[in-house]
Amino acid sequence: MNYYSHHIGDYTTDTAHLSLLEDGAYRRLMDRYYTTEAPLPADEAVLFRVVRARMPDEQEAVRVVLAEFFDLTDAGWTHKRCDAEIEAFKAKSGKAADAANKRWGKTGNAPAMPSETAPAMPTQCERNANAMPTNNQEPIPNKTLVPAGTEGGPDGQSSKEPKRSKPSPTDEDYKAARWVFEAQQKANPSAREPSWFTWANDIRLLREVDGRTHKQICELFRWAKADKFWSPNIQSPGKLREKWDQLSERKAQADPVETAREAMKDVI
Repeated sequence: MNYYSHHIGDYTTDTAHLSLLEDGAYRRLMDRYYTTEAPLPADEAVLFRVVRARMPDEQEAVRVVLAEFFDLTDAGWTHKRCDAEIEAFKAKSGKAADAANKRWGKTGNAPAMPSETAPAMPTQCERNANAMPTNNQEPIPNKTLVPAGTEGGPDGQSSKEPKRSKPSPTDEDYKAARWVFEAQQKANPSAREPSWFTWANDIRLLREVDGRTHKQICELFRWAKADKFWSPNIQSPGKLREKWDQLSERKAQADPVETAREAMKDVI
């Protein structure tokens, strides 16, 4: 597709919470989707290249938009609204082509030319004879029509698997995000309010993917903000996740007694 409708009101309502960088990433992803009329690549490296997300913050913006607005399937990242627009475009194009063919007296496919060995066309009498049923002619069995959407399913049930819901941050993730922002404000009173969904989603990833607890996340962030080197470099849960191993190692070296005490808590 070289053109698609952009509904400003709907788009603004759905994306008002996005940062400028995330909004730009969303538009590039949609442009790619409509241009290829196919799902986006699931491979991050390939996807970053086609949407020209080269810097770490640009790549993080792409991840945030994919997690919120797209669905990951076997075919790649899909988008409901884009798919609906593409199907509507194809249907409209097909109707326009049919109308043009009728206007100019064209048919869809030209009939094949008969070969020299092809049998001669039957005469009118032969056609009538073939059409008349004989006494020993077996009846043609009725074909059972299968309702649309139930192909392949037992007892008329659909064979399609139910769609899985996208993971989303919990209330506790948002609460932890606000705690982290308060810690950020103590170190930098002029800190601007973040994208709460982005921060809460990064905390969700720390929990579900990396196996961290809310307490561990808040404690490591608080330690980072108290460290002269790490304080200006750790400004968000996403950056905390990226540097987690380095921060944990540095924290263990700086306060081995406290680290050992925390380890004993886990054992007990």
